[in-house]
Amino acid sequence: MKRRFLINEPNSSKIEENEKNNQLNLNEKIEKLSKFVDGIRSNDIETSFNSLVEIRKLLSTNKNPPINSIIQQGIVPDLVQFLKSNHKEFQFQAAWSLTNIASGTSEQTRIVVDSGTIPIFITLLDSDSEDIREQAVWALGNFAGDNLNYRDEIINNSNTINSILKILQNSSKVSVIRNTTWAISNLCRGDPYPNFQIFKPLLDTLVKLLNYNNKEIKIDILWSLSYLASSSSEAIDSILITGVCQTIVDLLVFNSILIQAPALRTIGIFVSSNDKNTQYALECNLLPNLIPLLRSSRISIRNEACWVISNITAGNKKQIQIVINSQIIYTLFKIIENDEFPVKKEAIWSLSNIIYCGDEEQASYLVKIGCVQIFCDMLIYEDTKLLYIILESLEILLKIGQKFSIEEENPIVSLIEECDGVSKLEKLQKNQNESVYSKASDLISTYFGGIDIDDSSPLFDDLNFSEMESYFNSNQNFDI
Repeated sequence: MKRRFLINEPNSSKIEENEKNNQLNLNEKIEKLSKFVDGIRSNDIETSFNSLVEIRKLLSTNKNPPINSIIQQGIVPDLVQFLKSNHKEFQFQAAWSLTNIASGTSEQTRIVVDSGTIPIFITLLDSDSEDIREQAVWALGNFAGDNLNYRDEIINNSNTINSILKILQNSSKVSVIRNTTWAISNLCRGDPYPNFQIFKPLLDTLVKLLNYNNKEIKIDILWSLSYLASSSSEAIDSILITGVCQTIVDLLVFNSILIQAPALRTIGIFVSSNDKNTQYALECNLLPNLIPLLRSSRISIRNEACWVISNITAGNKKQIQIVINSQIIYTLFKIIENDEFPVKKEAIWSLSNIIYCGDEEQASYLVKIGCVQIFCDMLIYEDTKLLYIILESLEILLKIGQKFSIEEENPIVSLIEECDGVSKLEKLQKNQNESVYSKASDLISTYFGGIDIDDSSPLFDDLNFSEMESYFNSNQNFDI
């Protein structure tokens, strides 16, 4: 992600420019570009500065700035020389111009970087001018957002992170904090993720700034934390030690998808790490804050919320029971019945993990509230991975049901028959995927071979299989 600094000056109360210049005036300025180029090379300081300002203005227009025209004039080296100047006004105008050139295409960014600007901008992070410091961090953010090699060159410079930390700690200017946290998010992102140790000195300050009353700052910090957490288990532990988990959980219900998305991603990474971190997140009141997200109007949010739940149900039995007690399972059922396929699939994972990772009592609870019907209904889809996890789940349930057979009748067999599951299993025996058709064939031969399917088969309801019903009712609620 890159950003371009538009027409507004840092001190807009002192310098006003009309952002509504029409295209005719812009074209006239482009026609005068060669004059501006000659001007910046003038020995007269005033002429040189005024020409530099005009070039910067051209690069700061809202639409279609003439970046190529300016590059073709060969003035990038001139701008770099001004960047090294002892005159702060020249430095700032040159930094602004180069930042906006680097906000263009990758080729345009390369031209700026190849001119040796990265170490110069890193040095300018320590300028005694706040405007120049802000412009320097902005430029470095643009470089990092364009190319991982540029990102690595920036963060591997021993001065970069310490200088950025000083900017965050010493500035009260909102735009400076916004641009710096945005640049950090670009420096953290990318595959492969950078070494967390490089960014560790920033962690406490970023966590504090997450409480800053500015939405854009929150967004960039949350994405930064998600990138850092993705880099290693050590990073996750270090982030959680700061106590930020509760703040992130609270932000899940912030009234903006732009904040919900990175908060949800970060929490998902926490709970996908280990049971200890999952428990920590659950103790921050995670599940109640996830429920509204399952009803979000955005499919991406619903999908990610289901992913988070599936990671929780992949935990230990205590954590699975917390999910069961929250009644969130019923919402997952509705999602599987009515939502888009990607969300259905994540919700199925949530249920399947309960069966895989939970105990027989927890799996039996799912049976009681209707998961067999849910699983059988989903056997019509052609997603190989989905089909296989459903078949494995049904197999586990059938094995549990075998323990509670009455007169050699497996109650799960009857449920699958009632849900028209047998015919679907038979069709899957023709599936092109070997794992799917083999598993379907095994289930048919083991549990349905030689059984006549008719409408008189006993139902798994309040009137039948009293032993299994007693088992369910006695284990519906668990102490945790």
